[in-house]
Amino acid sequence: MTTGNLVKTCLAYPWWILITSRDNNQAGYDYLKSVFNGFRELENRKDAGIELLKIYEKMMPEDIYQYKTLVKQGMICFEFTYIEMLLSQTNVLENMEDENLVPLVRKVSSVYKQSRRLLTNIRITELPPLFDFVQNS
Repeated sequence: MTTGNLVKTCLAYPWWILITSRDNNQAGYDYLKSVFNGFRELENRKDAGIELLKIYEKMMPEDIYQYKTLVKQGMICFEFTYIEMLLSQTNVLENMEDENLVPLVRKVSSVYKQSRRLLTNIRITELPPLFDFVQNS
C-alpha cells in the first residue's frame, strides 16, 4: 500500500473518537496504535509527513461554514485534530526533511490564526432541542 493510501486509510479510521477516551489526546492516540497497526506503520514510513502535509495544506478551517449542522461542523473540526495528531508524532517529524518542516510550521500557524478568528465569530444559529426543553421548563 502506498503511503498516500495509508494516510487516507488512517484518517478514515472509524474509531478516532477514542482519542478522547483517555486523560489526553496523545494517550488516546497511543491506545489507538495498540489496536490498529496502520498508525504504527504510517509512523514508520519515511514519507508519511510529506503525504500528511499534502492533505493538511488543502484543509481550511473556514470550510466548517459549508455545513449547516453543528454535528457536521464538529466532525470537520475533529478532522483537523486527527491529522494534526498524526503530524505531531515524533517519528513523523523526525522523518521529515527540514525543507518540509517550514511549510508545516507555516500551515499550523495559519490554521491556528484562522481558528482563533473563527471562534470569535461563531454564532449558534440552531440550538439543540434540549436547550428548548430547559428554557421552557
